[in-house]
Amino acid sequence: TMTAPPPIRLDQLQPNQLACVSHIEATDEDAERLMALGVCMGRHIQLIQPGDPLILKVFSSRVGLSARLAARVFVAPLPQGSEIPYAD
Repeated sequence: TMTAPPPIRLDQLQPNQLACVSHIEATDEDAERLMALGVCMGRHIQLIQPGDPLILKVFSSRVGLSARLAARVFVAPLPQGSEIPYAD
């Protein structure tokens, strides 16, 4: 059996890397803001551009996320060559 890599912070992903959100360590307000952007547990995302703000792809939308918020999101990187399932 393959063991999944331990979750990393969203801001540690490589550009264009796909990941699945494993958990969020944020205040209610920040968690609500992330959820409004579509960033929630189990969601597949892709890092488009690192930085502050970093640019994420969520579904087919691009979302800007502050570095502060990105550091609260923990993700499990997906293998290279994975595709985002749009029926997420």
